Amino acid sequence: MSSFAISWTLTGDFAWLHVAWRILICALLLTPAYFLWSIWTPSVQSRSGIRATGDVGPGDSTSRAEDDTTSRTGNNISRHGDGDTSDAISSQETTRKPSCDDASILAANTPKSKLDRTDYTVGWICAISTEHVAALAFLDEEHEGPEDVADNDDNDYTLGRVGKHNVVIVVLPVGEYGIAAATSVAKDLSHSFPNVRIGLMVGIGGGAPSRKHDIRLGDIVVSAPGGGHSGVFQYDFGKTIQGGTFHTTGMLNQPPRFLRTAVNGLKTHYKSKGHNLEKAINGVLQRNPRLQEYERPQSSTDRLYQTEVAHPPNNEASCAMCCGNDPSKLISRRERTKYDDTPTIHYGLIASANQVMKDASIRDKLIAEKDVLCFEMEAAGLMNQFPCLVIRGICDYSDSHKNKEWQGYAAMAAAAYTRDLLYRIPPTKIETARRICDILSDLQQKLLQSLEAQQVAVQEQLELQKDEVQWKRSDEQNQCLQLFRLTKSDEDATYEWYKDRVEKRVEGTCQWFLKHAYFQEWLKKDSGPLLVSADPGCGKSVLAKYLIDHALPRSTTICYFFFKEHDQNTVRQALCALIHQLFSQKPSLIDHAVPRFRKDGQGLINSTRSLWAVLENAVKDPQAGPVVLVIDAIDECVEPDFENLVENVKSQFGSDQIGHSHLKCLLTSRPYEQVLSKFNYLLRAFPNIHIPGEKESEIISQEVNRVIRYRVDQLAEEKRLPGEIKRRLIARLLEISHRTYLWVYLVFDYLKVTGFTKTATGVDSAIGTLPKTVNDAYEQILKKSKEPPSARRALSIILAANRPLTLSEMNIAMNIQQTSQSIHKLDLEEGRDFEQSLRRWCGLFVSIHYGKIYFLHQTAREFLLADFGSPTPVPSGLQWHHSITARQAHTILATACVRYLEFFNSDVRLPPGANGETSNSIDIKAFLDYSAGTWGAHFREADIIDDDAIIPSALRICDPGSKSYSAWFRIYWETTFTSTPENFTDLMLTSHYGHRTVVKVLLEKGADVEARDSDADVEAEDSKYGRTPLSWAAERGRAAVVKLLLEKGADVEAKDSEYDRTPLSWAAERGHEAVVELLLENSADVEAEDSKYGRTPLSWAAERGRAAVVKLLLEKGADAEAKDSEYSRTILSWAAEGGHEAVVKLLLDQGADVEAKESGLGQTPLSWAAERGHAAVVKLLLEEGANVEAKDDIFSRTPLSWAAERGYAAVVKLLLEKGAIVEVNNSKYGLTPLSGAAEAGHEAVVELLLENSADVEAKDRKYGRTPLLWAAERGCVAVVKLLLEKGADVEAKESKYGRTPLLCAAERGRVAVAKLLLENSADVEAKESEYGRTPLLWAAERGHEAVVKLLLEKGADVEAKDSKYGRTPLSWAAERGRAAVVRLLLEKRADVEAKDSKYDRTPLSWAAERGHEAVVKLLLEKGADVKAKDSKYGFTPLLWAAEEGHEAVVELLLEEGADVEAKESEYGRTPLSWAAEEGNEAVVELLVEKKADVEAKDSKYGRTPLSWAAKEGHEAVVELLLGKGADVEAKESGLGQTPLLWAAERGHVTVVKLLLENGADVEAKDDVFSRTPLSWAAKEGHVAVVELLLKNSADVEARISEGQTPLSWAAERGYEAVVKLLLEKGADVEAKDSKYGRTPLSWAAKEGHEAVVKLLLEKGADVKAKDSEYGRTTLSWAAEGGHEAVVKLLLDNGADVEAKESGLGQTPLSWAAERGHAAVVKLLLEMGADLEAKDDVFSRTPLSWAAERGQAAVVELLLGNSADVEAKDCEYGRTPLSWAAEGGHEAVVKLLLEMGADFEAKDSKYNRTPLSWAAEEGEEAVVELLQRKSQ
Repeated sequence: MSSFAISWTLTGDFAWLHVAWRILICALLLTPAYFLWSIWTPSVQSRSGIRATGDVGPGDSTSRAEDDTTSRTGNNISRHGDGDTSDAISSQETTRKPSCDDASILAANTPKSKLDRTDYTVGWICAISTEHVAALAFLDEEHEGPEDVADNDDNDYTLGRVGKHNVVIVVLPVGEYGIAAATSVAKDLSHSFPNVRIGLMVGIGGGAPSRKHDIRLGDIVVSAPGGGHSGVFQYDFGKTIQGGTFHTTGMLNQPPRFLRTAVNGLKTHYKSKGHNLEKAINGVLQRNPRLQEYERPQSSTDRLYQTEVAHPPNNEASCAMCCGNDPSKLISRRERTKYDDTPTIHYGLIASANQVMKDASIRDKLIAEKDVLCFEMEAAGLMNQFPCLVIRGICDYSDSHKNKEWQGYAAMAAAAYTRDLLYRIPPTKIETARRICDILSDLQQKLLQSLEAQQVAVQEQLELQKDEVQWKRSDEQNQCLQLFRLTKSDEDATYEWYKDRVEKRVEGTCQWFLKHAYFQEWLKKDSGPLLVSADPGCGKSVLAKYLIDHALPRSTTICYFFFKEHDQNTVRQALCALIHQLFSQKPSLIDHAVPRFRKDGQGLINSTRSLWAVLENAVKDPQAGPVVLVIDAIDECVEPDFENLVENVKSQFGSDQIGHSHLKCLLTSRPYEQVLSKFNYLLRAFPNIHIPGEKESEIISQEVNRVIRYRVDQLAEEKRLPGEIKRRLIARLLEISHRTYLWVYLVFDYLKVTGFTKTATGVDSAIGTLPKTVNDAYEQILKKSKEPPSARRALSIILAANRPLTLSEMNIAMNIQQTSQSIHKLDLEEGRDFEQSLRRWCGLFVSIHYGKIYFLHQTAREFLLADFGSPTPVPSGLQWHHSITARQAHTILATACVRYLEFFNSDVRLPPGANGETSNSIDIKAFLDYSAGTWGAHFREADIIDDDAIIPSALRICDPGSKSYSAWFRIYWETTFTSTPENFTDLMLTSHYGHRTVVKVLLEKGADVEARDSDADVEAEDSKYGRTPLSWAAERGRAAVVKLLLEKGADVEAKDSEYDRTPLSWAAERGHEAVVELLLENSADVEAEDSKYGRTPLSWAAERGRAAVVKLLLEKGADAEAKDSEYSRTILSWAAEGGHEAVVKLLLDQGADVEAKESGLGQTPLSWAAERGHAAVVKLLLEEGANVEAKDDIFSRTPLSWAAERGYAAVVKLLLEKGAIVEVNNSKYGLTPLSGAAEAGHEAVVELLLENSADVEAKDRKYGRTPLLWAAERGCVAVVKLLLEKGADVEAKESKYGRTPLLCAAERGRVAVAKLLLENSADVEAKESEYGRTPLLWAAERGHEAVVKLLLEKGADVEAKDSKYGRTPLSWAAERGRAAVVRLLLEKRADVEAKDSKYDRTPLSWAAERGHEAVVKLLLEKGADVKAKDSKYGFTPLLWAAEEGHEAVVELLLEEGADVEAKESEYGRTPLSWAAEEGNEAVVELLVEKKADVEAKDSKYGRTPLSWAAKEGHEAVVELLLGKGADVEAKESGLGQTPLLWAAERGHVTVVKLLLENGADVEAKDDVFSRTPLSWAAKEGHVAVVELLLKNSADVEARISEGQTPLSWAAERGYEAVVKLLLEKGADVEAKDSKYGRTPLSWAAKEGHEAVVKLLLEKGADVKAKDSEYGRTTLSWAAEGGHEAVVKLLLDNGADVEAKESGLGQTPLSWAAERGHAAVVKLLLEMGADLEAKDDVFSRTPLSWAAERGQAAVVELLLGNSADVEAKDCEYGRTPLSWAAEGGHEAVVKLLLEMGADFEAKDSKYNRTPLSWAAEEGEEAVVELLQRKSQ
């Protein structure tokens, strides 16, 4: 394993990571140092003379043997030799072109030019030969190779010309790759070619596809500066901060400015004219048939798998085979159209590292955090040493999936682009640039200065990753985490995407905020909110993004959410995003969600209450540490979610939550009174939490000025503005007042589009036409619309839409007119064309991201909307300002939706061959999901008038019998998350929607109000829920509809069938005050209870906190003491638990019983309110005299106990003030309030309880722990400190495990707690009673390095052994792979040979078994005995490591002289034997290289390593051993099997093939059964092995010692394919075994193998053949087994139905009857079998046997065929009835009696009747039957 192959995955072994990072430190220190040394010390190694390279031809450049198969981009890129590339060169081109269209290339026979080394100015570096071949193919001319190069330069150069530039091409040495190799090559190039001025790193890379960048295989990525990076990001050169985000510790150099300018120019050229790269590549390939593997592969091979889908490890099969093409595994992507470039060029950040990127999850993390486009392995090594541009063709997706077939084409694409780029650069630009060697000299000091910083960064990385590395989520946890992602496909927008859409701040802005006193104060606090308000367009979102990405402390866990109106606008979405981020950064916290996930599954994310609970519990967890939530634009949160958001934020930071957690929350909003007023409560508690940005206009204005200057700089560079014009433009823009960030954005877009004359007058003229305000800018944009009516319609649709519409959806919506008659007749444009039309109508007013349409800014919506209350005055005279009402907008969209859905009444059939698409590729069903889900809401909001033309259409689509209804209804109902109702009438549907006008029309049709089957029956119920239209309307709060229905006589008391609830019950729960009032006016029963829960409307309303409804119900006399039937809870109990203060007050005013207990838990209202932390409710109840000591009936806990455990400080304070007893404990666990609070880490509560004299030493009954023990285990430092200050016993031991606080803290790794305890004289050697471990033993095992260090500093005994296993700290740490801990212990002279008492194993033995390389190395360095054996198994460390396959450990041990032939004591096996059995190829190879005996046999089985490997099917190991001369015929001592016999028996076909090819005896027999390989393979059904052996002339008739042939075995086992193969090879179909004398047919028939029987019969098998043991025929065996199909086959082939066996003499019928096989009996009877045939021993008939066995169905069959009911056997003279009676077979007895059987018949031996036999056996039912018969 490479020292640099450092895994970034957060799982794995920390010890290994520790060592790897230390190696990286050395590499970072040495590589740049060596580079600099070699530059200024040319003669690093003394070498005489100058190396002569001779002419380097195209073939010579790849002449090295290239067999390196190491991955560069994560997909095992093979670097095979490419041979002579001279065929790739066909012509010469000297003219300069803007692209490489039809580019000719170098002619192989053209005389080569010879230039001096100083003539070359461009360096082109390739990493592998595939890239090198592509580079050569695009040379215009190849030159002679250099005659000499600099001393010590081992590079191989190809020289040539591209356009007018002389280029030197170099490829990395075979087998060397990565940053260090590239650095070395570049260094030598700069020495040998001193005038090289630009560098190009050209080749292949791994793509980083995302929603933002649709990167495909074959595309090209060009490094481009941005985001603080030069275009290349060295991601393993940085550090990962807490939470897992990647940060660099250094900057890489940018390529020269003129090179970046050329890239931008070429980008513009491609955008306007397109490129011809594909054509150029094809031209090269047509002229060079040898390069056909460089062709573009089929698009079907371009598969992008979901992140969680990984290619199976060590599986070389293609992805198509082992990963499949299941759509659920793939990320769906749109087809590229003719307008898309192929290949597409992407510009942005390239991630470079020494490590392979093949982990899709890490790839996605870097994409999200850094916006990475590509991964590769060399560029970072060049950027500081050889400033260059990186150009990569995409050959894979940087994951585990293989795409080797794209490497050639990707290399060609990158080379073709490079050629175009060089043609774009004038030679003079390069000639005037600085030489790279000069640039490098300036870097010397900078590099040396950075080394120390790098070392520090690596050490920080090591510490910060420690806990993360050891965490690995389970599948269940991963599913739970993914659920919070809220994405179904790659097309869905993510919370990251919304943040990334926000503009990045301009350098120097946002400083006003960072310096604000309130912000600085907030930063210093442990917890609390901060509210930032500012006017629209003033950069709130930019500020939020900057704080998240850069300004907030990296030591905190930062989670964010950006609200976006009409899109990302619900609290549910916000909570899911915040939770997903929190759990991603703090994996262990997911345990707070998993229990709810198990219970609710997908439903978890649909409950905001559950989500709040998950978030609250997670941030309280001490492991969460400090957490910052940044929530942007809370004013854009949808109602009523906004109320929920505010209440929960208040709850998090209310006074009762002080000290609750280290949670801070930063919110941004516009300064709307309706928003800010909601936070008045918090403003009183936290006076300095509001930063009103709207009052900082002067400061913000100054920052806007900075943005203006920045944007002018950009514009000046783009448009090449002279300096004086640039300065004038800045001055004039700064003169304009009321500037905002949004205004700047709009103005510069305006200036870009309109342009202006580059003179002072031109600038003044442009400024004169500029919009002075944001609204003016909007007006100017819309006034330019070419089609105002279309613009108005489009903007109305965007305004009304409840989410951003896709272009396809908008295309359809725009084209549906009043006159539209059919879907197929809509005048739809192609996607790109429609996008252009939309741009033409709306200009910059809308933006399109990933095919979805948005307003440019939230203020754009407000500008248009007429009924939006603007908070600031606006100028008049604007045509578009406030020009569209919400009702108008909804009317347009509702009409479009309804008419579209109505099309399905006639257009449900798609055109032939179509798949939802029209002839011009427009998906005509694209609008279906949106229309189905939202038409009802738009229709309602449009408030359609009674006679509107759309009403008939609405009626038709609401008709349950219509085709349209079938098309849309189920789609809509899925959005309600409930089961689809059945028999849902149009009246129910329109009542549910609240469509008053449609309901009115339906009712006016004169429908009988009582008729149950009428379409408009107001009493009609749906069959799923049993609900009436009134019930649906009441639940949804449709007051107008409810009024209409009541006027038509709707039954106000109609109950649904599912819950038995009335309309009043539903309306009350939902809080629809107007509906409740209507129902009460119509005498609705205020006490109506549902049957499921027994709850009244008042109960439902109280639980939900509907104060207005509660008031109405109470005024109507609702019973305030009514209890539900499920829990027997009162109304007050429900309201108190929910914290509904107003409702509680109403109920108390009505005299509600404050002490009423429920019947379940037995909690009072006070108990519920205290547990839930509702301080205001608790206060109310206490004022009403609630019993502060009331205990629940299950846990016997008081309100104080509940509140203390939950951490509600304000509630605890209230209860204590009312005299609550502080020492009360619950009867179940005996936890006092103090223990509960201490365990949960509630510092403020603990402090309150201690102030009230809580017993600091109180122990619970379950574990016997004190509060200090609980707090120490949980790591609650502040609580531990409080308890210690109050005199808590630092040595208190729990009664169950005998652990002290220090032991608890050490085991859990609580460093700060351990330190506190030690400072308070905690016993560092205290042992617990369960295992007898000290704190050091626990900390060492768990790998808590900091705790171990602390304990050692306090003198902890490094040799202390636990009492259970007798193991030292070193032993435990070594086994667990805790390298850092092992190092610490060894530094303290821990005994490296200390053996445990149970297994007698050394630390080295444990570490070797577990494969902890770093630990093994540390122990060996300290002289650990490499040959030490344990006493139980006699294993050496090498034996353990070899068995487990730990290659690196084996190598280390062998280097230290480990005995390669050491045998363990249990089986006597060597390391090679174990490694061979386990298939550890690399270990086997290491051992045989060390001369391990390949013939060594173990003492138990006498097997050789080859035999073990063959037995287990390890092909590679078998091949390796055979190559080392292993005896292919070696027999083991037990069974005497050879390797071939084992392989054949186990079905390992490839191993069998290998052994045969190496001379294995195909007829070798084992010593026990004398079986051949063919016999074993046939017996086990291994078809492929059988076929292989037969091809190798295996004896088809070889018999085992008992005489069975391979055919006999295969027939018995039913292996049809094997039987067929053997028969084809002439196997004897009549061969009998020597033991039983049975033929293959006999065996197959007995086992019921129909197909095999058929095959054998077709080959003439004797159907009448009898075996020698019993003389039974095949029919006899098949009949006994009940194999009906086989019996039929045999009978059809002439089997003797009366054939008797030679023993008992039973016929097939007799056997079938005895065994109860009715179907077989029936078949035999139909073939004339003798009904009365008697066997030769007992003379019993089939009926006799069947009766005795109780086979009723057979008895019935035989009797039906007139079997003799009185037939007696010869031995006892008993009748069938006698036998059945004795057996108690009631059904058989009954059948026989019905057929007249003599119930008095006596047997001849005992003279007993059937009754006598039945009575003796106690068969009461039979006795009763016989007695009844005798009466």
